[in-house]
Amino acid sequence: MNVGDKVKTRGGWEAVVIWIPYNVMNGGFFVVHKPGEEHESVPVYHDCFGKAYPYFAVNEPPSYGLHPSDIIL
Repeated sequence: MNVGDKVKTRGGWEAVVIWIPYNVMNGGFFVVHKPGEEHESVPVYHDCFGKAYPYFAVNEPPSYGLHPSDIIL
């Protein structure tokens, strides 16, 4: 995976890789969901398996292990 790569999410929308931190041990990366669209996201962290980890979620509904923002690898 490289910065600038476009990937698909479980929810069906596109995301673009914006940063792959050098010091992340598990190979995680940050993406922006729906780039260039009205509902473009803030950077969202994903682990090396594509699982999304929201930083500022409040009262988020349960995802039961799969979340629409997860990246399909």
